[in-house]
Amino acid sequence: MWTIWFLILRIKENCYQAVNGFDEVFNLAATMGGMGFIETHKAACMLSVLINTHLLMAARDKGVDRYFYASSACVYNGENRPTRTIRA
Repeated sequence: MWTIWFLILRIKENCYQAVNGFDEVFNLAATMGGMGFIETHKAACMLSVLINTHLLMAARDKGVDRYFYASSACVYNGENRPTRTIRA
């Protein structure tokens, strides 16, 4: 049986509610929209820091055994991003 919650994870208490009773957490939550968005909305993207920090703290405090954090290439500076040549 699935339970679906709609929680604002920028709020610390909601993160504790979200992880309560779980052994594993898959953190796929973020505020982003690609490099163009990130470059022009830096303050809005920092809200993801709240989500990530609060979820990690809640998982630790609630005894979660496994925590998966998914990132994105968009979080890296464009000048430092590795490039590859792919031949078709």
